[in-house]
Amino acid sequence: MSEKLIRVGKKLPALDGLEEKVKNQTDWVSADPVKIRTNFQKILQKPSGNWFVLGDRGKLCSKKHREVHFVNGKELLLIRNQDQFCCISNLCPHMGAPLSIGRFDGTRVTCAWHGLSLDCCSSHTNNRVPIYDDGYLIWVRLPSNQQSSDTPYLCDRPSNGIGAVYQKVLRCNPEHVIQNRLDPWHGAHFHPHTFAHLQVYCEFEGALFLRVAYRVWKRVCIEVDARFHCPDPRTIVMTIMEGEGKGSIVETHATPLSPGYTLLTELTIAYSSRPGFKVARVISPLLRPFIAHAMARLWKEDAAYAERRYYLEHGFPYQMYREKGALVGDPKA
Repeated sequence: MSEKLIRVGKKLPALDGLEEKVKNQTDWVSADPVKIRTNFQKILQKPSGNWFVLGDRGKLCSKKHREVHFVNGKELLLIRNQDQFCCISNLCPHMGAPLSIGRFDGTRVTCAWHGLSLDCCSSHTNNRVPIYDDGYLIWVRLPSNQQSSDTPYLCDRPSNGIGAVYQKVLRCNPEHVIQNRLDPWHGAHFHPHTFAHLQVYCEFEGALFLRVAYRVWKRVCIEVDARFHCPDPRTIVMTIMEGEGKGSIVETHATPLSPGYTLLTELTIAYSSRPGFKVARVISPLLRPFIAHAMARLWKEDAAYAERRYYLEHGFPYQMYREKGALVGDPKA
């Protein structure tokens, strides 16, 4: 017997007869693994501009003015100079010493091995890494055989929204994070605490269009129409198209650290056209931890999904069992 939901908030328009068609679809049939992989292969053809998300600009270098990060197998040194960031390779160009253990004077570092001195923020430093600050996230650009772009391929974001960021290192590759989001059919089954109902009613030009009922409390739900699309091969964005919070987005970024390890970065920017949202913006520092907690709750389960797909593809679930101390794919572990 299906659960009788109590819908509150803005009423959505009918889906022009699609409801009955969608209701007759079975989620496990719709979540065709071949189709999901095929959609992902199309996404891989999109340009990335060689940009990778590094992290939350509000938390990077928050304790010290420098940090070491690993991105796509590269060892990077991030420097924060007041409210500006700069980045160089952490390998000294002389003999590869870690610059992070050197002596620092502002943005200048002197290598601990042989005394080579470098200005980390100077455009004349050869091993400097291009960086981009989008206001919420810090990106770095690493060279590859693909064409680079001046800036990352960002989606439209609401102005004057409330932003919160969640990060977690996963034992998988970036494609497993993106494919998790390309499978929204698992939502109401695997996350019943958050999604009371979920219907994919349209797939068009690589984008998925959904009608989602978010739980407010038990059977009380807010229903929205949302779109999932990928602006680049390592990013998937959910945008609320209709309903409460229209214009709000959730960006999911997958940054490769090294083979088999991926940094998940999820950015939520909540927005509402209701007059009361002005009050929410005033108390946004109090709301951000709750938004981050909601993301963490979902990703505890979605991390299990992504990691299990990775280990099944690579054929060593026992290694995961040894690392985790529990069965791979169990979010309660």
